[in-house]
Amino acid sequence: MSRLRLLTALGVVLGVVATTAQATSGESCPEQTRPHATRCDQYFRCVLLPSRTHVWVPTQCAKGLIYEPQLKTCVLPDN
Repeated sequence: MSRLRLLTALGVVLGVVATTAQATSGESCPEQTRPHATRCDQYFRCVLLPSRTHVWVPTQCAKGLIYEPQLKTCVLPDN
């Protein structure tokens, strides 16, 4: 049963990547993450595909956190 759940989850993730990510050709990711242009609580994560292309996957920070480009991670905002 757990194998079926894993395959289902993988299918969902690949479906999301295929429909929302931006594909770019190249041998590796130019960087692991990059900030979202208008949302401080989101960023893009680079995923290298077997076809030697990479896609930028939109990623949401946990509730209450914002993406910090210099640290390349989500952090608590300064007050």
